[in-house]
Amino acid sequence: MRCKFPPGDKNPSLSCSPSLKIVSQKVHRHGIIDFVIEVVLLGVNQRISYVIMQYDTTSFGTSYRADETLRITLGQVSKHANFESDLLAQMLGMSSDADHLLAYYRVLNANNNQELPRDQWDALSDNPLKQNTGPDPKKWNCGGALMTFGAVYAPRHYVSGAQLYYRTPSPSKLSAVHFKKETVAAGARKIRQQLKNGNFVQVFVGHNEDLTVEGGIIKPSSNTHYITLFGASASGNEFIFFDPWPTGSIMTYQSGIMGPVKSVFMGTINFVESEGKIRSPDVVSGRHKYVILTGP
Repeated sequence: MRCKFPPGDKNPSLSCSPSLKIVSQKVHRHGIIDFVIEVVLLGVNQRISYVIMQYDTTSFGTSYRADETLRITLGQVSKHANFESDLLAQMLGMSSDADHLLAYYRVLNANNNQELPRDQWDALSDNPLKQNTGPDPKKWNCGGALMTFGAVYAPRHYVSGAQLYYRTPSPSKLSAVHFKKETVAAGARKIRQQLKNGNFVQVFVGHNEDLTVEGGIIKPSSNTHYITLFGASASGNEFIFFDPWPTGSIMTYQSGIMGPVKSVFMGTINFVESEGKIRSPDVVSGRHKYVILTGP
């Protein structure tokens, strides 16, 4: 779509050609179709706008004549809270790839971040972060869901770690686990550097007291989980992460273009040097508090 604007106007009103090409689309129930376009202001060196909006209809072709039913948002994608790194913004929101932009929108769309009763969680399935949450725990795929997200949207930029942050043999109670302070501190530095280098970092965490321990090692169970860190603060002591379990974590993400977004798939976790742990804050909005057990 070609747009023109009055030179020198700080808040230009765009005059656009009468048609646009839909570069990516997804059909939902009730006749709502999401699609992605990008608007470039002529004569401006910086790409300033990313657009993912909706057109109310049951079907349309690959092009459509724009009119009042096309709802467009223009704005600057920004990193969360002046963080040093924020790969959701940097790798998806600031991308010129239509699929990445659509994924960014789907992650932050209010309809995909509703606080719903568990029997209605299927309504959140359009969020690409959501895992299987059915009645059979054997099918819960928190790690797999996040790895799929990484493979699709960040190939070769998605890492994990097998370094144990705790002493072995581990007890069967989370509160009794002894953490290795120097190992955890080194892990926090590695996580920060990986994020700075543009790599998402998946880690293994505990959240409930009873653990499954085999051979002295904590194993995955309904009381453990996988999360993916995607941003670090300027101090390197606070991280933001994706949580594939709806409302497992809740935070307000500062996106820029889409404003403050209350996400039911994100949270914060802190490196607490005095304790030798990377753990959730004392007060959280979601269902779970996490402590990292295994990481880089």
